[in-house]
Amino acid sequence: MDASIAGTALTNICNIPNTIGVFSRAIIGIETDMQSTERVLQLNKLREEESESIKANYVIPPKTWPSTGSVEFIDFKFKYRRGLPMKLKGINAKIESKEKIGIAGRTGSGKSTLMAGILRIEEAYSGQIKIDGIDISTIPLDILRKQICILPQEATLFSGSLKYNLDPRYEMTDEKLKNVLNRVECTNGLHDRVAEGGDNFSLGQRQLLCLARALLNGSKLLIMDEATANIDIQTDKNIQEMIRTNFNDVTVITVAHRLQTIMDADRVMVFDNGMLKEMETPYNLIQDEKSKFN
Repeated sequence: MDASIAGTALTNICNIPNTIGVFSRAIIGIETDMQSTERVLQLNKLREEESESIKANYVIPPKTWPSTGSVEFIDFKFKYRRGLPMKLKGINAKIESKEKIGIAGRTGSGKSTLMAGILRIEEAYSGQIKIDGIDISTIPLDILRKQICILPQEATLFSGSLKYNLDPRYEMTDEKLKNVLNRVECTNGLHDRVAEGGDNFSLGQRQLLCLARALLNGSKLLIMDEATANIDIQTDKNIQEMIRTNFNDVTVITVAHRLQTIMDADRVMVFDNGMLKEMETPYNLIQDEKSKFN
């Protein structure tokens, strides 16, 4: 074999791994682009939460709504979409103003679904939820969600200053913001930097900042949807103590990951398979050997 041909052949053989690598990366890139395109198409298919015709039939509540924070469920049934099983099956309950309510139950029992119903993530299948006596299905979504304060399991912080995260519209004085930070025992300054997602803050610190937001919001209804599930027990106790101290005149609904979190609640709603089985004080539930709370 001619030496030049052999050299060319060896050179091409050595380039084969590089060629395969480029080809593999191209295939992976195409697959990624196809998945992104599929997600965009799925988003385009999502229906709008509200149409203009529905908005025209809404009732605008008073600016002070909710002024007491009472919540009433009237034969409330809920499913996430047609064709799926019913997640809440005829809930009837009344939460009084300023009550501290715990929500307990096994995974999938309907605890967080009840919160989804209050926030109207989907419209009720049937029945009503009334806040301060007003059917929430008659209230515009932007007003409803603005007037209800929620602490989710995953606290969301944005890149920027701490002040921006507490008051993004810069409507409040520095003195008021500092006072709120002191009330939740946060030692950070208003101009401290917050990384994207709050990565430079611990989980407990993020939840404390969410508590500060709730205080600034001034809502009479606070929902905690397993907000302390990912933090240690001691920080959980500290947050519960801050809620007792700072939210005395607020109705607080706490979906619990740990039973200790709701042991000092006024009453506990116990869910099982989408049904409200019990609603009693923690003491009475513990004393009842047949209670699903035990």
